Amino acid sequence: MNRYDFSWLTEQISEVKTRDFFHLGSSHEIDRTAIGGLELPLSYVEFIGRFGQVALYKQHAGYLLGVYANPRIGVDAKTGEDVVCIGHYGENTVCFLKELCVSDGDAPVFETGPGGTKRVAERFDLWLSKRCADAKKSYGRKRWAQIVRGPKPFDNREKGILKARKNLAWKMLGIGDDGFVEFEIVNNANMTLPFYSVGVNDSRGGFAGVAYLRIGDVAPGETRTVKHDCYVEYIPREYLKIYELPEPIPEKREEYWEFDFE
Repeated sequence: MNRYDFSWLTEQISEVKTRDFFHLGSSHEIDRTAIGGLELPLSYVEFIGRFGQVALYKQHAGYLLGVYANPRIGVDAKTGEDVVCIGHYGENTVCFLKELCVSDGDAPVFETGPGGTKRVAERFDLWLSKRCADAKKSYGRKRWAQIVRGPKPFDNREKGILKARKNLAWKMLGIGDDGFVEFEIVNNANMTLPFYSVGVNDSRGGFAGVAYLRIGDVAPGETRTVKHDCYVEYIPREYLKIYELPEPIPEKREEYWEFDFE
């Protein structure tokens, strides 16, 4: 039997036509090993049991709000108290105070970040409702209406760019003495694009980004070498991984600089 009401969330998710704006997991039983078998507030446990790990309100490459399916122990930087980290809202970590987690009960929710730690709500479901309302409001009425409707389909200009992307080939040649990654670009398209977007990550984990290769001087039919730093100041050479990004969809057009050339 469900004790807490999350129907408002499922209704909001169902009305939004923008893909990937909400990312939901699936029913999940929390592994409490990492928190020493500590009891957890009932509203949080029920939410994870129904939705699993979630990321809500997409903003560029990230999400404004997230809830972890498996919590972890952290330390309040100001007080030194143990906290149970269960998610994030913006730059703040969302948590319970370890000392307030009791068997068969609920507990207040705190947020800790650059501004310190503050008590935000008396239960997890109340915190979620409050922060989801705050997140929705942050977009403004006009932008939210666009999100609900979903993005405009690609127009003819953008479809031409998609076709051009498919007719561009690239390969990583190596990293030069100047620290820049060298790429060979083959333009088999009938147009020149200003950029080509590729994915970059650290094979050890913990970093994922996008590099925008400047290819505006690679004309149709040409093959040239271009350079880009590709975050080599953050990722050791042996762990740098460059990969092809998924084909663009309208929701993510701003993440691909190929479209921004007018």
